[in-house]
Amino acid sequence: MAELKTVGRFAPTPSGRMHLGNVFAALMAWLSVRSKGGELVLRMEDLDTQRTSAEYAQILREDLRWLGLDYDRETPPQSARSAVYDRYFDKLAQMGLLYPCYCTRSQLHSVNAPHLSDGTYVYPGTCRNLTEAQRSAFHRAPAWRVRVPDRVWAVEDRVQGHYECNLATDCGDMVVRRADGVYVYQLAVTVDDESIADVCDMSAERSLAWINGLELEGSAAQIAGEVVKEIRARLGFLNDVGLNYLTLSRAAKTLSGGEAQRIKLATELSKRSTGRTIYVLDEPTTGLHVADVARLIDILDRLTDAGNTVLVIEHNLHVIKVADHIIDLGPEGGDAGGNIVFTGTPEDCARCAGSYTGQFLKKELES
Repeated sequence: MAELKTVGRFAPTPSGRMHLGNVFAALMAWLSVRSKGGELVLRMEDLDTQRTSAEYAQILREDLRWLGLDYDRETPPQSARSAVYDRYFDKLAQMGLLYPCYCTRSQLHSVNAPHLSDGTYVYPGTCRNLTEAQRSAFHRAPAWRVRVPDRVWAVEDRVQGHYECNLATDCGDMVVRRADGVYVYQLAVTVDDESIADVCDMSAERSLAWINGLELEGSAAQIAGEVVKEIRARLGFLNDVGLNYLTLSRAAKTLSGGEAQRIKLATELSKRSTGRTIYVLDEPTTGLHVADVARLIDILDRLTDAGNTVLVIEHNLHVIKVADHIIDLGPEGGDAGGNIVFTGTPEDCARCAGSYTGQFLKKELES
């Protein structure tokens, strides 16, 4: 299994020139990634287009270059990803995790609202359980909040060390979309830090490692558990047939004939076997490393062990020597070929003096 590459990101808000907080965050991200030979990604968090600008974004890029903090690629700015956030917002709504909030800023910051010792207010859930009649009494567009679980989350931060937080008591249900329709940081950054597009740009092998690293709990496990299990199985089949290097975003029309065959083979492996299927493969080992040929042979054995029939047109001696039955055509190519020279087991073929395949197969069997 390939080791996952370290990927870090620096994600400033282009609302002004770089300040010391930006420099510290950029330096820590740069050092963390470069020390592991990883990739640094730059992302402009410009959700609030009233406060941010393309000019400030360019100044931030120039400041990074002046500081010597290089990055490997830049992702699309958050202002260009509203359609992506819409989809995730809809998913949260379908899960019943969102509700409209009509509280004003002054109400939230009033002395009657619960506050932490640093003065930060904790949302008390005022609008969480409003009835439809109560909601209809408000004549303004609402913000939308997500219901957070009452449990402690813990992380080990490389700089801050151990950190624990209970969202329900430390901040309350958080806003994910403002009343003016602008998505807030909490939703956008969660989506951006590992989007489906990023996963699709990984190789099948790395995608499988990423999927295997997912830890789903509670409702997430109930909702996505079976889907993740199916994705894991299909990625495993792609790796089994030697296509571990392909990215999931690879266009089908760019695949070679051998790659297309092996994708079809992986698709067949993902189906429930009936034991009554005939598979015809035309030189499936083309372009494969010796180790991948061995994996492919294991796949073909699994198909035949399940009762299926596999017919392979092949010149690879590693495949030929493990066949149950050989039909050798020749003796030459072109007009001098096309005749059945031999039929039988690999061992008998090796003893056939008139078969060129047998002559090479004999050396392979004796080695």
